[in-house]
Amino acid sequence: MLTNLYEALSGLNIPSAYAFFREPQEPPYIIFQVSYSSNFDADDRVYAKRDRYSVILYTSKKEPETEEAVEDALDNGGFLYDKTESFIDSEELFQIVYTIFER
Repeated sequence: MLTNLYEALSGLNIPSAYAFFREPQEPPYIIFQVSYSSNFDADDRVYAKRDRYSVILYTSKKEPETEEAVEDALDNGGFLYDKTESFIDSEELFQIVYTIFER
């Protein structure tokens, strides 16, 4: 799943990295990582492991065309996702979080 996600994002012409960049980046840029798991258990065991991934787009201004490009990449990769948005005052950045659900 993680490899497929990386491949989907790599065609965007937006710097992308797992968890962090070693050097500061100018927006827009993307961080992606496993955010949490939502496992299914049965008989006191984990029956099915389901990780949830976050794809986080950072921009210095509202960029609908960039968001659309990310969403198109996720759609074309067959990913299911939800989207939330916030503004980070201290960084003066928009943060758009796509939560990816493993099937």
